[in-house]
Amino acid sequence: MRHYFKKISYLLLSGLALALTAASAQAAQICVASEITDNGTDISDCDSDCANSSDCSILDAVAKANADADAGEDEIIFDGSVGTFFLDAQIDDITDDLIITGPGANVVTIDGGGNSGRIFVVDSGSGIEVTISGLGLTGSSHGAIAVLSADDSLTVDNCNISNNSAAEEGGGIKNASGNLIVNNSILSGNHSGDDGGAIKNGISGFVTITGTIISGNDADDSGGGISNESSAIMII
Repeated sequence: MRHYFKKISYLLLSGLALALTAASAQAAQICVASEITDNGTDISDCDSDCANSSDCSILDAVAKANADADAGEDEIIFDGSVGTFFLDAQIDDITDDLIITGPGANVVTIDGGGNSGRIFVVDSGSGIEVTISGLGLTGSSHGAIAVLSADDSLTVDNCNISNNSAAEEGGGIKNASGNLIVNNSILSGNHSGDDGGAIKNGISGFVTITGTIISGNDADDSGGGISNESSAIMII
């Protein structure tokens, strides 16, 4: 009987240790001060409390989320500021599960005009899930978003992706071979010097588009709105 109680106690303590470990690995919330513009990253500027995160830019926030790779799916939020965030440098590729929750596409806009690449690039090679919602994305001369890895998934929800251009495929969004979902968004005025003014879907890509306006986009080659090389596309 004594050994029995010892075994039960050991199991309870083991379970408690596992629970504590799981709690310590909870995903973080990262607050961006949307009016902050910088050309470098300092993840120490970012905090879950917006009051302590006044120097945290979107560059800092994505870098911090990538650094928290073992902590689960982080969420980037904005501090309530209204206006346009101008990029002066490239945001790091997103390499870990991440939710970016903007306050509304007509509230905060990220302008990629000073950027040397796309505004957001999802590229982990390990099958991550990313959601970008409630943001305006504009002004990039390298396209707004790209999903490059075959196992990665991106959901774009309630965003306005407008007036971006790219010399390559996908002036708005390029989905090379991942899983792309676009919900309740607007893609307009985007241009590609190749295929897919608004969206380019590669031969191994999967795309689902729901409740989305795609208008006024153009491409020098094919697919002013959507260029699709895959059989896996659904428009609802």
